[in-house]
Amino acid sequence: MYGNSRIPRGLINFAQILGTTIAAIGLLSTILLAGQIVDLFGSNEIAGKMSYATLVSFEVFILFKTIASGVAIYKFMKDNSDDDILNNKFVLAALSLNVGGFFTPFILSSLPNVDTRSNINPRYYLTRVLGIISLGGGISMLAALFLVTLTGAESITVSQMMDTNNSVAGVITVAFAGLMIFIGTLSASMFFTKNSNNIFEGNTFLSKIMNAVSIIFLVMATIELIWLIFIAVIRLLGAIGNMIRAITTDGNAFVKLFAMMFALFNLTITIYYVTYIMRMAVQCISGIWTKNKEVVFTKYSGLEDAKIKKQNRQY
Repeated sequence: MYGNSRIPRGLINFAQILGTTIAAIGLLSTILLAGQIVDLFGSNEIAGKMSYATLVSFEVFILFKTIASGVAIYKFMKDNSDDDILNNKFVLAALSLNVGGFFTPFILSSLPNVDTRSNINPRYYLTRVLGIISLGGGISMLAALFLVTLTGAESITVSQMMDTNNSVAGVITVAFAGLMIFIGTLSASMFFTKNSNNIFEGNTFLSKIMNAVSIIFLVMATIELIWLIFIAVIRLLGAIGNMIRAITTDGNAFVKLFAMMFALFNLTITIYYVTYIMRMAVQCISGIWTKNKEVVFTKYSGLEDAKIKKQNRQY
């Protein structure tokens, strides 16, 4: 069905699977290192247990978020045509920043570089998806916390877990999980009812409440997009570091010249790509906050220049 697709669906799905795998490995590693983590706190066994439980809980939240986001992205690509995916690529920008999110800039820069205008209401869509992620993630996080702390040979009581004299980790974890469950429940109760989209677009008292709730999730999406910009900047700093290393490294003059030329070429290409990602993220942030609830992406000619230069170098 997607044999001639302009969208790198396989690459996008692979990134989601990779992110889930990394999150699962991180959680498994923490469980296997439980003894060492607890021992870091010496004789304060409760503080050690709570720190371990908090770490596991947040990793469970991240794992759930990664899986849920991956499922949402897979369903979005499965149910939409190439044009719809391109018009609404804010979905990929806002939802693919999980443990595998370092690959998001590569994914976004591989999409066709064309002018697009969203035909899905970003506020409504993101509130639905992020609401479910918050609700499920909060429940999973709370369940993990209680499972780790209240079971096992060194189990502790709920009162010990919430006692800030022992550790503030328990209070912080419960508060965060409770907040996620609360805002997730708000989203589920309002945005998954019959005709919820029509109500959201209306001018009733309920529609105003729904729009107020959506602002919470717009803030969450904005934070994700700012993180995308940060990742792109890290990639640029890496290219600058390679350039500096090529200049300062001693060795054969010819080899050094070749290394410097390669590093300079890589830095130039990276600047193009990072600029593209930052423009996209800024346009996405601007779009989800506009009153017309429309995300507009404009074509970036620099990306085409970078691709041409990269292809010419290969030949």
